Amino acid sequence: MTMAVSLRSESLKTKRTSLLPLSFVAAAVIPLLLVFDTATPEAVNALKVDPWNLHFKAGVEFMGNLVLPMDIILICTLLPQIEYRSNTWKQVFTSPQPLVNVFFSKFLTIHLLILVFFIAFNVFMAMSALVVNAKVPAFRFFEHSMDWEKLPCR
Repeated sequence: MTMAVSLRSESLKTKRTSLLPLSFVAAAVIPLLLVFDTATPEAVNALKVDPWNLHFKAGVEFMGNLVLPMDIILICTLLPQIEYRSNTWKQVFTSPQPLVNVFFSKFLTIHLLILVFFIAFNVFMAMSALVVNAKVPAFRFFEHSMDWEKLPCR
């Protein structure tokens, strides 16, 4: 069996688990909190200068310190539970594939789920900025451009 087949089998095993919804929910936590938190007068004064960069910087700081470690821990513990709970480790190890493919496919699956988390987080942050702009028009997100070099998530 090739590595692609092993990776596909891992993705099929995670199909009915809570791993993918967990990544989306974890990515949506901080943008939702920022939508409810930015209506204060202090936030309006701070975000008038450079709204995009300050909004993304606040989101990335919260995400990196709070949500990302918990998401990675949950992904890394829930993925091996698929075989452990149903007692199919013996079946996986006796399949006609090298042991290296089994472990690297799990490794790549974990990294793909983390990549899904990062992509969803950036999309949700952009959507929360649009919601904040509609909620408090004083921010004027559309009058400023995003400085990609200042963005803290590079």
